[in-house]
Amino acid sequence: MRTNGLDKRSIAAGILLALTLCYLLIIPGITTKLLGREDYGDWMQTKAEPRVCIINVWHIVGFKPYIGSLGSWLKTQADAYAKGLIGIHFEIASMTREEAEARLLRGLKPDVVSFMSGNEDPSRLLDLNGIVSTDSELCVDSGYYGNKLLAIPYCASGTLLLFDPNKTAGASPEEIAAAAGTPEDFKKGKAPACICDARKAGDIYRAGLTGNASYYEAIPYENGPQLVQYAGVRNDIDDYKLKYALGFIAYITGEKAQSKLCGLGLMPVLPGADAEYEQDWLKALYLSFDPYSLESCFSGQASAASVSGSSSAGGASSMILPSTMRITISALSAMAISCVTIITQ
Repeated sequence: MRTNGLDKRSIAAGILLALTLCYLLIIPGITTKLLGREDYGDWMQTKAEPRVCIINVWHIVGFKPYIGSLGSWLKTQADAYAKGLIGIHFEIASMTREEAEARLLRGLKPDVVSFMSGNEDPSRLLDLNGIVSTDSELCVDSGYYGNKLLAIPYCASGTLLLFDPNKTAGASPEEIAAAAGTPEDFKKGKAPACICDARKAGDIYRAGLTGNASYYEAIPYENGPQLVQYAGVRNDIDDYKLKYALGFIAYITGEKAQSKLCGLGLMPVLPGADAEYEQDWLKALYLSFDPYSLESCFSGQASAASVSGSSSAGGASSMILPSTMRITISALSAMAISCVTIITQ
């Protein structure tokens, strides 16, 4: 009886061992087929988490009233662009040039810079020639420094001559401009005219609606400063961030984003973008805007499209660029980074 018991236990152990071997040999093959994996080990491996990447955008303004409204607009566009991009986030920080320089001294740095004409050091920016293609209606001539494409214009304001028609009747625009006072004096009725940017003109216009300023008329003032905002990429940007930085610039210069600038009293730089303005003087200002006549946005250097082999301030040589040198910046969806041609040699 004892021997028979041992035999039964031996038989049971043998059967269990056989079943275990069958499980180990057969089940992985079945699982592989069911999962459609070439390697059963892939099913057991943990997938790597997507890389979290923060692209820092510094919005540096020279005309301080736009530090809030345009900064908010950039934030809205960044959120729209990054929607659906896993692990990609944009941080928009608005500041003056002095505040930006103070940050740099503390060791902070941006990936993308939004700046007004004359408010950025070209030596800090990445040359976009060869990184982006150049075949579009968007004029980027003013973003050149010598033969380097360092910045892309994305919005503009302009200068207006505001005047009280009752106090300036019969005077020429030149005579009215010569008699112009400060915007505050004009608003209070102490001056017959003033020269200001479109945002200040809008403030005076809204004050007039509540009886706090006199009625005025306005015309574009051609001798005003160049109020154009540009976007550039830092030349020390992380390689992984580069395509997203370029994609963001492409997005804010696309038709969808450009068509929303008029709501801020700003002008789009992309031909064909919607630009409907309530005030006739804003419409006239927009119609007078000519991106091909802009000077270089760097330290007063003449536009690369309008100079011929002369040396600019700082010793950088200039060159004539063909009129076809226009950047391909089309309206992009949040995922359409491929519209920006990135060289990966």
